[in-house]
Amino acid sequence: ELLHAVAEQNIEKARRVAKSMRGPSGKMLRAGADHLGAPRELIEEVMYEKVLKTKLKVQRALPFIAICAAAAPLLGLLGTVSGIINTFKMMQISGGSDMQNVSGGISEALITTKYGLIVAIPALILHVFLSRMARSVIDKMEKSGVAFINQVMKASPGGGERAAEPPEPSPDEDSPSDQPEPSKKTHDSVEEGSKQVAEDAEQLAVEKPAEGEQKPELVETGTE
Repeated sequence: ELLHAVAEQNIEKARRVAKSMRGPSGKMLRAGADHLGAPRELIEEVMYEKVLKTKLKVQRALPFIAICAAAAPLLGLLGTVSGIINTFKMMQISGGSDMQNVSGGISEALITTKYGLIVAIPALILHVFLSRMARSVIDKMEKSGVAFINQVMKASPGGGERAAEPPEPSPDEDSPSDQPEPSKKTHDSVEEGSKQVAEDAEQLAVEKPAEGEQKPELVETGTE
């Protein structure tokens, strides 16, 4: 029903349906419904925050149970070793003739082993059971969250778009990178032209004094 309301883009109905839902998944979907119309990243972060809070809450006692399941057999083994040590001490004192003293140490070793296993076996079973339940709750929340986000994207593609990218420059505006660079041939032709102009200027500068020296000679021959 919540997904149908989201598909219809009926935000008020979606929020009303989400508020009526119970459990961790209901809290997560309620947070997502309260942010309908916001960008997709914001909706995902809000819902993921609820998933993290639930995960920490359901897995809070699991480490303690795991420690109990691992430590209880070791404590039983410690009691066993202590009982055997006491048994050998009594055998040393009595020479093995007094079975009552010897049986006391053996009884201590067996009792500690028994209670260590009594604690360890249920703790191990409880840890496995609670771990599966916690994993099931988290998986259910993730599945519901993914379905909700996908429905939001299908219903309003523009509502979950990512941050807008800067507009691309129009083709009319020429960027510096688009401007043509002068080719090597053009550069060489300019250099050759400048050299030619310099040579012509030098040739004219040499020819002018020569012409100036010839003029007086022409005048003298004319007067003669």
